[in-house]
Amino acid sequence: NGQYQPGKENAMYAPTIDTQRYPVVRLQYRRWLTIEDGDFDQATISSNGTAVWTNFANGNEGDKHHVDKEWRFHDVDLTDTVRDGNVQVTYLLRSDRGLEFGGWTIDDFCVVAPSVRAALLTVSPSARRCPPASYTTRHHRRSSSSTRPLASSRSDS
Repeated sequence: NGQYQPGKENAMYAPTIDTQRYPVVRLQYRRWLTIEDGDFDQATISSNGTAVWTNFANGNEGDKHHVDKEWRFHDVDLTDTVRDGNVQVTYLLRSDRGLEFGGWTIDDFCVVAPSVRAALLTVSPSARRCPPASYTTRHHRRSSSSTRPLASSRSDS
């Protein structure tokens, strides 16, 4: 039926990515996420075990569900979570036994680093998309781009 299962915890782990040569590291991807209010179900992105994003928890009646109605670009700073020059991104979905939605749908997964010549706070949704890959590490030497893909994955289905 396209809904996640009740009372479960599911996780998707990206491979560990070497980021030791980069002072700033960001996660960029596209998502279509539908999930119950965070008081009941939690969608979390973590890097090296540290939560870097989670869906909103209303704290009252739990009626602020997260429902993307289209593919959404999402940019998350991972810099403070780098450990020993590496990051490992995890997408987690934890559900209660009540209402279920569609959960995570993820595409164009990319870990990027701003170019040394670019201003560190200018990473934007208009940045060049990561090239297709199958969870393999890629290093690029493009001087014209404001971000440098370190690793990417794309589903062509």
